[in-house]
Amino acid sequence: MALSRRTGRSRYTLPVLILVAITVITLDYRNVAFIDTARDSTVDLVAPVTSTLKRVFRPVTNAWSGVFGYDELRSENERLRAELDEARGATLAAVDAEQQRSELLALLNLDYLGDIPTVAARVVSGTPSNFDATIEIDRGLVAGIREGMPVVTGAGLVGNVIRATDRRSVVRLITDPSFAVGVAVPAADDEGIAKGRGPDRALALDLIDAQSSVGVGSVVLTSGLEGSLYPAGIPVGEVRTVRHPAGSLQLDITVDSAADLDHLNFVKVVQWTPEPGA
Repeated sequence: MALSRRTGRSRYTLPVLILVAITVITLDYRNVAFIDTARDSTVDLVAPVTSTLKRVFRPVTNAWSGVFGYDELRSENERLRAELDEARGATLAAVDAEQQRSELLALLNLDYLGDIPTVAARVVSGTPSNFDATIEIDRGLVAGIREGMPVVTGAGLVGNVIRATDRRSVVRLITDPSFAVGVAVPAADDEGIAKGRGPDRALALDLIDAQSSVGVGSVVLTSGLEGSLYPAGIPVGEVRTVRHPAGSLQLDITVDSAADLDHLNFVKVVQWTPEPGA
């Protein structure tokens, strides 16, 4: 019996709710004032509760979004990183290509060697340690290269060949502590010896009299004295510092290398044969 009464009540309740809903919608559509007021009041009443619920569930919502957005974000980061690496690589390649082009042009325009024959070579490996200032080039005995021959760039002296095989040669750089070359300072009409002091250090210029007029910025060239392993006139560097130690009979001079030894790509081996008596 109770079930029958509940069923009958539900049967009448549904049509009534539908009728009320239709009435409210109609009144709202017609902009009836008390409906607007009631709606605004309801919104004001519910607003604090809604704000509280938003604050309570915001961490959950953020975590949920983070879980499902992580893969997408990671993919986007990887894509952007790949594009950045590609752009950086393209820039470096362009810079390197321009540098190599400049070096080749400088080699083609060598004029300080006159008609002395040369062999162009590519640098295939750099300095192996901080104590051994050498490079390896891709030309050797087959190309006419021999031990002792000078090696240059368009800017000036790089070093000399200390070992040669059929198709490879090892070049000792002028910064090597065992390297020494006779030089001239035309501006002061003086001569001395330039010596290596180790990688990334300026050369030392010895045997320059304390009364010499050698100054900062003076150009230093190979002297080419009789029997020299180097022809005259190859740029060696430019004077960086000049000091006159108290009581010393010679100046304390350092020289910056004319050739950029840190960025060698191409060089020329000078097929120079010292005069008898070397």
